[in-house]
Amino acid sequence: MVLANFDDDVMIKIFSTILQWFFIKGKFNSDVAKQENKIVTATLDVYKMAFKDLLPTPMKSHYLFNLRDFAKVIIGVCLTDNTTLVSQEQVVKIWTHEIMRVFSDRLVNDDDRLVLLNAVKDTVKVRFGLNFDTVFAYLDTFNDDGKKDGTIDTFEIRALMWTDVMQPAGAIVKHYDECPDQGKLTASLEESLKSYNTQNPDKMMDLALFQFAVEHLLIIARILKLPGGNGLLVGMGGSGRQSLTKLGAFIQEQEVFIIEITKSYSKQDWYDDIKKVLRMSGGK
Repeated sequence: MVLANFDDDVMIKIFSTILQWFFIKGKFNSDVAKQENKIVTATLDVYKMAFKDLLPTPMKSHYLFNLRDFAKVIIGVCLTDNTTLVSQEQVVKIWTHEIMRVFSDRLVNDDDRLVLLNAVKDTVKVRFGLNFDTVFAYLDTFNDDGKKDGTIDTFEIRALMWTDVMQPAGAIVKHYDECPDQGKLTASLEESLKSYNTQNPDKMMDLALFQFAVEHLLIIARILKLPGGNGLLVGMGGSGRQSLTKLGAFIQEQEVFIIEITKSYSKQDWYDDIKKVLRMSGGK
């Protein structure tokens, strides 16, 4: 399906209206509510940069961006509530996180990630009037000489994580919030893994939740949280894609259905499997 392109003014009007409605309905304070136009124009700047500088090639054939990607950033901002988003700085943090999830997670090398990060830094300065490196100074790590350089790089920005996995399963309200404490975050995820193994003794998973695995687990959990969320997990066999997906689905209280392909798998089997998936999701 081809998505029609809209003029900049039309896109700004559409998504600003959505955010304005969300901020009013959610009773956000005025410091946050007045950021809606800045969020949309900033997203538009990055969106247009991706079309210009992150072009598809035979090795990067998935570098294809469309209106869905723009919308996903806005939807990501709308996962928050008035208890977790209370200042302009936090608006910049959630906006940056959603930009990274929608655009950076698709990139295959550090050069392209640096292009995106530099564009985000420029956009934060132009649209929000803030210094990116100052806003995210708490992510700056010590160099080999024991000093901080005052500049956030592509590795350090990976520590920016917003999620709702810190709330216990079954919680009535799950706040989508930043998790700056990596220790607490990992401990919470290890408890979720323990609960999964307790409830699935015949399918226990022995996962080492190091930082890279935690990052991917949160990315998967976020995708599953989004309406119509979908993702393509690429990696070597045995890298943990399936296990992290199962744990992410467990955390989001969703079921997992795996299509098993055999030599005798037919078109009718495919239709039957699709019907099972629809029934699981409440469809017809």
